[in-house]
Amino acid sequence: MIWEKRGGVAYSTVTEAILTASGLSEEELLHPEPNSYITLDGLQQAAEVILRARDEGRPAVIIGDYDVDGITSTAILSMLLSFLSIEHTTIIPKRFTEGYGVSTPHVKDVSNALIITVDNGISAGSILTDARKERGNYVVVVDHHLPDADVPEVDAIIDPHYYSSGGFTHYCGAGLAYQLAMYMISEDVAPETLCNDLLILAAVGTVADSMPLIGDNRLIVSKALAVANNRFAPMSAGLRCLLDACGDPGTLRANTLSYKLSPMLNAPGRLYDSGGSSVLKALLCKDQELGNSYVTKMVAINQDRKRMVEAYLSLACDSAQGQSSPIVVYLPGLLEGLLGVVAGRLIGTFNSTVVVLSDSRDGKAIKGSVRAVPGDNAKELLDSVRNLLTVYGGHSGAAGMTLERANLDAFTDALKEMRSSHSVCSSLLYDVELSQETVFRSMRALNRFEPLGHGVPNPVCVIRNVEVQDVAYMGQDKNTVKLVCDGFSILGFGKAELYRKHNEPRTLDVIGTLSENHFRGRTTIQVVAEDFHPCIF
Repeated sequence: MIWEKRGGVAYSTVTEAILTASGLSEEELLHPEPNSYITLDGLQQAAEVILRARDEGRPAVIIGDYDVDGITSTAILSMLLSFLSIEHTTIIPKRFTEGYGVSTPHVKDVSNALIITVDNGISAGSILTDARKERGNYVVVVDHHLPDADVPEVDAIIDPHYYSSGGFTHYCGAGLAYQLAMYMISEDVAPETLCNDLLILAAVGTVADSMPLIGDNRLIVSKALAVANNRFAPMSAGLRCLLDACGDPGTLRANTLSYKLSPMLNAPGRLYDSGGSSVLKALLCKDQELGNSYVTKMVAINQDRKRMVEAYLSLACDSAQGQSSPIVVYLPGLLEGLLGVVAGRLIGTFNSTVVVLSDSRDGKAIKGSVRAVPGDNAKELLDSVRNLLTVYGGHSGAAGMTLERANLDAFTDALKEMRSSHSVCSSLLYDVELSQETVFRSMRALNRFEPLGHGVPNPVCVIRNVEVQDVAYMGQDKNTVKLVCDGFSILGFGKAELYRKHNEPRTLDVIGTLSENHFRGRTTIQVVAEDFHPCIF
């Protein structure tokens, strides 16, 4: 595995790396300015429509999405309408049989009601227009996706990309739902539990949807983590149970939401058609015993998801070897809900744009997911082969598609013709070069800049000449290695065989990210290793 400086530059401190990657000053990161409600177009209009519906005694229907952002934003609006005493139902579309967004069956029998779409709707066009004009519904769209030419004619739209007035545009659906909720309720009047619930849900959606942790997003996540880490802060039973499953209060970070909570919330919807609806029940749960039951089930489902991904990832890596970009992998039997997960893992391994294909659940079509490296565009890649696709969509970083089985060979051949003449070389990019002596100081610097995540990434570090004091093999299959060093440890998930292959060196160079491990009230520094090399001298 080749280690390369990102952009040809490596910094000597994590602070330099963070400021450069974010493009912001230290002051902007440590003290972000809140966005004014005035700059979020559609907010007042949406609030007026919702209150008018309440005054007229209209019921409401909230239509979300099956991913974490869609579910958390639906939960936020459900809590808001409950507080406003508006009778409502929620709809989380079924991943496999209904797909993303609003469909005609969701609204065809709804009349004289309030329809709110969240994390979708801006591209629903005639479906929502007809619901409003032909069946007398009030319709509010809360969405963060880019509008196309078929914008629905509705009563109110909250989508920063729809307007040209500027302001903060990096909200996810949950972030927009949170801003609407806080615009309509007063923190002086609303119960503290409700305010905390809304804040935490917004943060989870923001992190899960990989929104940049700047501006309002940074404020939301920072405040939410402060609440989550306060064991005495009141919140709904379901949320507390979910957070407790991810770590003790005082230990939760943005990466806890990203790498522990979000996969757990996503897992039911990836494996089961109605999994997203079940997760919504857990988020809204107010009973401690029932909340624990929901969490137990989600943990088990997520373990199943992990086993499936690892099994197919091995096959995918074998298939990807020797290919040039874009890598194309066909994995019959892989659940379509896991396509993006496997694609994401491959892009991290091969540093190449990746297309992962599998059979649809009914076996009649081919489903696919694209993940693109910076400089490539996933949506434009599919644009170039649109004649072979039944349906597709996405953005620069990620896209998805469906094609007829008869077009599979033509599709893969077309992508092969786009490849460069050079084979993909597995490489790892790093940002900072550290010594063993600077690890502790670097960890303190990292903690100052929490929350870290998309837009403000945790730098990848290379640490030279690390002296290993002790070695332990961990995990059920003993495939994880823990290397104890002076002041920190190195944790290599799935790297035990690699360490043995290098003849268990006691002096090595390691590449990975710094983090803190909290166990039984003790905090230690660890390097989560992506790779390591033995030192010859």
